Amino acid sequence: MERREFFKKAIVTAGSVAVGSTVLKAEETGQPIDNREVAMVAFPEKRPLIMYSDRPPLLESPREVFTSRLTLNDQFFVRWHMPNIPTHINPDTYSIKIDGLVEKELNISLHDLKTKFEQVELEAVLQCGGNSRSAFSPVAGGI
Repeated sequence: MERREFFKKAIVTAGSVAVGSTVLKAEETGQPIDNREVAMVAFPEKRPLIMYSDRPPLLESPREVFTSRLTLNDQFFVRWHMPNIPTHINPDTYSIKIDGLVEKELNISLHDLKTKFEQVELEAVLQCGGNSRSAFSPVAGGI
């Protein structure tokens, strides 16, 4: 067993024990994960998702949610790559800062986003580049 695989299994096992979830075999979830066991876990504002890591959260949508071209937010995968996980925000002070390699830095409040911009609705594809990496041959690195 490779080091990465060991840590993945240890995290899944610890997470499933911590949340009291049921460990399901791959064929029960319909996921192409090389017959590894995975945990279906609860996450705030989400239906049960497949957990590969809890720090940082790395949760995958089960295959059965893909019955239409749109995935509901409570079924959408979770990836978090930052060190701190926000548990709440203050809508009165929340803002988004856009800086770095841009011509003009911006700091936009949540109020401005809601009131000063045209609301649009757009269907788009958003996919993590690591989706189904265990199905690749050879297996791609990372989680």
